[in-house]
Amino acid sequence: MDPYSRRVLDDYVSTGEVEAIFFTQQPRYEPNMHSTAIQDCILRNRYHSSYLIMSDLDERMVTGNANETLVSLVLSIMAQHRDVGSITFWTRFVTRTAEPPYTYKGEKTLREHLPTLVFDNTTLTKAQNFYKIILNPLRVLDVSIHRVNVFLGNYTNRFIPMSAGYVRHYRNPFLGAFSTSTWPIIEMSGTFRTIKYPEHLMSQLFQNVQRRLDRVYKNDLVINSTQPN
Repeated sequence: MDPYSRRVLDDYVSTGEVEAIFFTQQPRYEPNMHSTAIQDCILRNRYHSSYLIMSDLDERMVTGNANETLVSLVLSIMAQHRDVGSITFWTRFVTRTAEPPYTYKGEKTLREHLPTLVFDNTTLTKAQNFYKIILNPLRVLDVSIHRVNVFLGNYTNRFIPMSAGYVRHYRNPFLGAFSTSTWPIIEMSGTFRTIKYPEHLMSQLFQNVQRRLDRVYKNDLVINSTQPN
């Protein structure tokens, strides 16, 4: 992570909203590091969090009912089905047609680049073999990136229909190995359609992101505003 972006993470840590765990301060690729991080997350949260969302930063889980929150959906399923240890959400891919900006220059940057606001070309059907889970850490022993491998007892996983909830995964179809391996399969799997991020959530999300970035980069914004054109 570059120093400029790191300032946002550090701000979340300072407000107590995020706990950042670093296995090493030196950026390097280790084949098993992803798996190690997942297991570490489960162990740290087993007696701390009721549920864990196993999801990436470029993904957003949404419900199909505007009157239902993600929390209420999970609680209702877990309450109705005491044998459920994890809930699986199918993925819809949302195409990114531009890369994130290098710097934040105020509201205009968000209007032009905030993924949930700008990108909405979405796969209509679920992407086979692509899904993410929400789990109860007291009921799960071992997890891979997309699924539970071992439960702590006689618990099961439950797939929910996309009408109830799904993952919006924002991906650039022309970037890296994704463009040659996964994306052609997705293109052949079905129709794309304009499916926007839930409107009842967009306003609050925009305000939250803008408030955070304005605070983190306020000194930069002041300097930029005082410089001559």
